[in-house]
Amino acid sequence: MLDDKFKEAKEMYCFYNGNKFFMYQDEDSNRKKYESFMIPEELEKQWDKEIKADLLNKIENEKNLDIKRVYFSYLNDLSLKMKDIEGIIYLKNLLYRKELNFDSFTKILLIEIIFRWAEYFAKIDKEKMLQIMKESIDSLVKLEEEPITVSKDYFAASDLPDYLTNTELKKRINNDKHKYILLYSQIK
Repeated sequence: MLDDKFKEAKEMYCFYNGNKFFMYQDEDSNRKKYESFMIPEELEKQWDKEIKADLLNKIENEKNLDIKRVYFSYLNDLSLKMKDIEGIIYLKNLLYRKELNFDSFTKILLIEIIFRWAEYFAKIDKEKMLQIMKESIDSLVKLEEEPITVSKDYFAASDLPDYLTNTELKKRINNDKHKYILLYSQIK
């Protein structure tokens, strides 16, 4: 009976990637049901590690970049919750893996995810986060100089969405670069 209770709680918890905010937002009854299980915090931390391993596996194996992008975001949110800078380092390292052959838009998204929580992670490990930020800014500078590429995975239908046009992506890169250079200098 106890195993069934934990199994059901774990299924709920993992379905929302350990994010209780989304679990509770989805349905009012989810909060009451999950809280009724009285899951110890240590068990949730173990589940977080399992979710992280699962996300890393999905990122490595998913071919569709639009789906992969969602996993990047989940990993980032989970890393924040776990106060785990290693998840951010993993995302940063993806930028340099040539075999993944990421298009420009995916690289921009990765850099934006990294910077979304830069200030927070700088409080955990300032030197490491400053290094990650510097490398990410350098990646933006390099992107600015390269031709823009966009994977077909991001095309909702047959048309290219406006935000994925060459002009819009160049603007986005430039805006991000200036914003992140300022943030870097503030943290430093």
